[in-house]
Amino acid sequence: MAARVLLASTWLGVAALAAAAPDARAACTINLVTPAAGAVQVDAPTFTWGGVGCSSYRVWLSPAPDFATDRTLSSWRASPQYSMQEENWDNHVATDWASGVFWKVQGRDEAGTTTFSATRRLRVDPDLDDDGASVGEGDCDDADPGAYPGAPETCEDGVDQDCDGADPACLGTPSVGDLVISEMMVNPGNAADIDGEWFEVYNAGSEPYDLFGFEVADLDVDSFFVDANVVVFPGEYVVLGRNGDEEVNGCVALDFVYGGQLPLANPGDEIGLIRADGVVIDAVEYDAATFPISSGRSASLDPGLLDAGSNDSGASWCLSSADMGCGDMGSPGEPNDDCP
Repeated sequence: MAARVLLASTWLGVAALAAAAPDARAACTINLVTPAAGAVQVDAPTFTWGGVGCSSYRVWLSPAPDFATDRTLSSWRASPQYSMQEENWDNHVATDWASGVFWKVQGRDEAGTTTFSATRRLRVDPDLDDDGASVGEGDCDDADPGAYPGAPETCEDGVDQDCDGADPACLGTPSVGDLVISEMMVNPGNAADIDGEWFEVYNAGSEPYDLFGFEVADLDVDSFFVDANVVVFPGEYVVLGRNGDEEVNGCVALDFVYGGQLPLANPGDEIGLIRADGVVIDAVEYDAATFPISSGRSASLDPGLLDAGSNDSGASWCLSSADMGCGDMGSPGEPNDDCP
């Protein structure tokens, strides 16, 4: 009998100890990682977090901090990461999420007990039309992929493509001779050819012209298209060249950069300005025997002969005597000196 009492008391003691002992399993806790609180989100985010004691998670999203309206939930997942699809993200932020997105993570343990992380808020600045600019970055119409800061502008179409607040009036169409090739740096001295070659175009007409849509080509296979608005006003100049970095191109401020698509050969080459409809507005065919081609000095058209007929002759050109400030001689974008 005493043995039975001892056994019973032993079991009661074990049960009491078991009841008093805490569960060895850690409670499910969650620590949000990215995106950071207050981050500006342009594209669909990837949410990440850390979890301890959790077997699965799901992400809650809502435009309201109480998650009472328009909330969306991911499926339960074992991975502490959720990447939202771009289409779903754009659909949400285009409607009623524009003021911000609140997010939190719900976790559950093996026993099915759930808990929530803290809540974070994202600032939303989407690029809904995928044109490379969001509203916060100056996109004036995020539903039009053709409208963004710096976009080519189409005149008088009722659309502000370049987001400068204006729809410009259409410019004139240049006729043959209205644009004149007036200066050429064929053989730069203080810059490599791939960086320092450039040429200048003068507006000899009576109204402004836009070079957008022009092809510039030689008589062989080299050419490029002007794919940005390059406006030249009457009596003024624009400069087109291979590298826009003034640190390496010889201190030349360019109006358009064309890269390596039209190298200017030192022994001789051609530059033709071809309107979008194929009309050649001006062209110069030079050679080192009859044109002034020299290292570090531009070939400069005499300012008294600024026309598309005179620039066909090497006798109308001379070596520039203007100091460009980086060692070479030329006057890009400025009136040429008189030829001797």
